[in-house]
Amino acid sequence: GNQVTFVTLQYPQTITFGVLADKTYGDEDFTVSATASSGLAVTFSSSDPAVATVTGGNVHIVKAGTTQIIASQPGNTTYSAAPVVPQLLTIGKDTLLVTADDTARIYGEANPVFAMSYSGFHFTDTPEDLDVLPQAASATGDSTDTGVYPITVSGGSDNNYVLTYAAGSLTVRKALLSVAAQDTSRIYGQVNPVFRLTYAGFKNQDSPDSLDVAAITTTPADSASATGIYPIVPAGAG
Repeated sequence: GNQVTFVTLQYPQTITFGVLADKTYGDEDFTVSATASSGLAVTFSSSDPAVATVTGGNVHIVKAGTTQIIASQPGNTTYSAAPVVPQLLTIGKDTLLVTADDTARIYGEANPVFAMSYSGFHFTDTPEDLDVLPQAASATGDSTDTGVYPITVSGGSDNNYVLTYAAGSLTVRKALLSVAAQDTSRIYGQVNPVFRLTYAGFKNQDSPDSLDVAAITTTPADSASATGIYPIVPAGAG
């Protein structure tokens, strides 16, 4: 009979790939799945491996951002390649808590460098990985009175974290002030002179007049005391 030619066409196929749930930076790896109408295995890829990578059906989050997870099936001798199906993957920032560490200093000294603690880092992240480091500060100076004052944190930012802050406390403690009575003398039968004091340890422009309670001096000697050496005792300052 007459000879005829013909071409056998591959069957078409489609992929069913559902919408992906939003993720947060730091979430564990997760799997994706899709089915092809042909029953052939579906493969996956990421449009932006800097945001997320895909190995097999396992998705690993790299950083916050968006990427498309693309499902594909290249076909075989029986089925033609399926149209690829992309699904958007959105990875949001996680929360990072930055807390100012409590510390203390002595009245009259400069503030120390305030340290901060971090809670919420993922993977191998450290403060050095932040885009902008936060800063800790206190509205106190070397002349600030003793007491407890807040240390506030602000100013940081990062692509992968939303920074939240918790204040610490700076305790300004009393400085040590030494008060010494100066040696003096008088003649037997006379009244005691006005005893003089010397001070060591005043800060800033403070002086004896800055004390809330002035120092006083006492001695067991009076005008009737026999000749000899008697102690002059300073006390009472506050």
